[in-house]
Amino acid sequence: HDMAYCFALAKKKGVKIIGATSAGIYSVGKAKCGPIASGKSRIAFSPGKIGVLSRSGGMSCETSLVLTQAALGQSTVVSIGSDVLMGESFLELVKEFEADKETEGIVLFGEIGGTSEEDLAAYLIKRRLVGNPFLKPIVAFISGKFAKGIQNVSLGHAGAIIEGNKGTRENKVKILKEAGVIIAEVHHQVGELMKKELENRK
Repeated sequence: HDMAYCFALAKKKGVKIIGATSAGIYSVGKAKCGPIASGKSRIAFSPGKIGVLSRSGGMSCETSLVLTQAALGQSTVVSIGSDVLMGESFLELVKEFEADKETEGIVLFGEIGGTSEEDLAAYLIKRRLVGNPFLKPIVAFISGKFAKGIQNVSLGHAGAIIEGNKGTRENKVKILKEAGVIIAEVHHQVGELMKKELENRK
C-alpha cells in the first residue's frame, strides 16, 4: 500500500521513481544514489559508453564487471528493482538511454515474472513497423532457464509471478529476438556480444 501511494503521488507531481527494491543508480565516475557501487564492489565499474539496466541489484554489479572486462565500461547503471509494483521500467529507461549522447549501447539483465521485458519488446517492434526503428544496439540476458522444470515453487522475489506464457523466460527471449534485441544465452557473453555489434556498425 505504501508504494502504491508513492507511485500515485509521484505521477501527480511529475516525479519518477526507481524501484522499489532498487540498489540505486550509478553514473560512473560522476554520481550515485543508493548502495550500488559501494565499497570494494566499485572496482567492477569503469567509465564507458554502455547503459546497464538490471532487475537484480547484485547482477547490476556483475553485468558491469563483464562490460569492464570487455573494455567497454558503463555510462550509467540502473537497478530498476523486481517488485510487482515498480516505478520506471525497462521501457521508460531505454528511452532515456536513447536520448543520452554518452550511451552507445544498452545491456539488460532481465528475469522471469512481470512484463517489463515484453513491454519493451512490443515498443521496439511498434517503432520498427512505423519506420522509426530504435538505432542503438541492445543486448539482453534473461535469467531463469531452470524455472521451466519447477512447478508450484516460489522463486526469489515478489516480481517472479508468471501468468500463462507471459512472464516466462521463453516468451521474453522469443519476443525480444523478434524486436531485434541480441540475446546472450549465458551471462558472461553480454560484453563480447555488445563489442562485436558495435564493431559491426562502424
